[in-house]
Amino acid sequence: MKHHWLIFTSFLPPFRAGAGENAQNFAGFLRSINKEVRTISFTNYKPEETNHYDIRIRLRKKGVINNALFKISFIIKALPAIYKTNIVYIIGSFSNFLIVIFISWILNKKIIFSSTLLNADDVESLTSAGSYIKRKLRYNLLGKISLYIAINKEFEKRWIDKYKNHKTKILTTPQGVDIQKYSPLVAKNKLHVKSCLGISNKVPIILSVGNLTLRKGYDKIFRVLSSIKKDFIYIILGELDSSSKFYFWNKNNDITDHHMGGKKLLGDKILFMGYQNNPHYFYQIADIFLSFSQQEGLPNSFLEAMSSGVPIISRKMEGVDNWPLFDNAYFCEETNDFKRQIEKLLDSQAERETIGVKSRMIAVESFSFERLYNKIIEGLY
Repeated sequence: MKHHWLIFTSFLPPFRAGAGENAQNFAGFLRSINKEVRTISFTNYKPEETNHYDIRIRLRKKGVINNALFKISFIIKALPAIYKTNIVYIIGSFSNFLIVIFISWILNKKIIFSSTLLNADDVESLTSAGSYIKRKLRYNLLGKISLYIAINKEFEKRWIDKYKNHKTKILTTPQGVDIQKYSPLVAKNKLHVKSCLGISNKVPIILSVGNLTLRKGYDKIFRVLSSIKKDFIYIILGELDSSSKFYFWNKNNDITDHHMGGKKLLGDKILFMGYQNNPHYFYQIADIFLSFSQQEGLPNSFLEAMSSGVPIISRKMEGVDNWPLFDNAYFCEETNDFKRQIEKLLDSQAERETIGVKSRMIAVESFSFERLYNKIIEGLY
């Protein structure tokens, strides 16, 4: 059977959203193996010209009339695309995802749903919020999907708790990463990349990836790093332009405050590199990857770091820290433990390299897009 894929997500790049990155990257992989795939996403500005593979629907301002016009526009564009496909993949909940599930179910399509953020779009959250009618509608329609992708163990647990003895299949797997693009470099090549980026080769590189929002916990990372009396350079990849039309969250103050706070505490030790189109270069020169996020599903950055052979030090993450796939990472309860683990890895290049090799092996075996694709097809058919 020839598979025609249709992937729904909230926002695709150039908007900055993890679910959109997942959708774009997986769609790119599908095209690389000659699968037909289209994406549908939203934009809060007038859509620019895109290729015919990507359908972008403009969001409208609040109001009954605007909401009705948006829904009509959505259905007009989505219905023909759903009709022409046989696999509908919804990544993260978004406005009108119930309509997508309903239409796809009526048209007898294979439906995949993947939650992306715990306590936001996991099945318990989706079926416990809103009016009684909305809760029942979400519960019943989510029960119509063919395959639920749980990107961490807690998503799986919540699905099983909600849909006991239900026929929907569950695939518990990370969302996938390009293991060719995100791969380690030998020492001499790492030196060359550092030189091209204007970064000294004399000190260890600590890396974080993610926009400068409060949820990401950068304020705590800054305080911890400012107390470490060792040499390092801390690089952050994440949106810096608070006025950018591509930054759709209303988080302007977060960006400004984090930028100023980081510079005040770390001075020349911190480099804000903004959003990068080629983040893999920075993973390849990094020695340690840091995360202290307050709420996640499973960050793309974890998979990218492991695939690049970079040790991870993170705040404990529900559903991730107890998963054997991530036993190779350090998960910390408190900032004191966070600090101790950073200092330990800064002191030992040998340990960093040992962890990096193991992490890369796990990524190759468990995180590749090819593996994800094969598991999805196995689960659907």
